Parts: sequence; structure tokens; C-alpha cells
Amino acid sequence: MEEKITNKNHAFNYDGKRLNITGVKEVAHFEDKEVAVSLHERGLLVRGKSLAVTELNVNTGLLVIDGEVQSIAYTGAMEKTALLKRLFK
Repeated sequence: MEEKITNKNHAFNYDGKRLNITGVKEVAHFEDKEVAVSLHERGLLVRGKSLAVTELNVNTGLLVIDGEVQSIAYTGAMEKTALLKRLFK
């Protein structure tokens, strides 16, 4: 059985092609231009081009996003929103 890590710290590393984020609770939503991530006390919004979530392990808190990252911004606490509500913004 895998041990769930409850570390509230997070970090990210971008090498020009791949973004690694640790301390992730869940991915709230993702598209090819935007990925919204829930951290333990706030959210993280990643914007760019041709973004693809290639790995997500909520047990270890690791998220890997491939693509061209143009911006990373902290947000308030992430709330789950209904798919229809996001589609008709």
C-alpha cells in the first residue's frame, strides 16, 4: 500500500518543456491553454500553449505538465465548479 504524503509545502520546476509541481492535492480542471491545480491552502493557475497533464500522483502530490508555460499564478482556495458553469463563463 502506498503511503499518502500530507506535506503542505509545494515547489515547481520548469525546464522549458516540462513543469514539475509537488504538493498537489488535485487538478481542478485542465485544457490545452490552462491548468488549475489545488494545493493545500490555495490554488495555482498555469497558462500556456499545448499544455498536457502527463503525470498526476495524488498519493505523492506530484504533477507533471508538458508544453510551453507562459505564466504561473497563485489563486485563492480552489473550489470545484460544475463543468457546465465553466463552459458557459
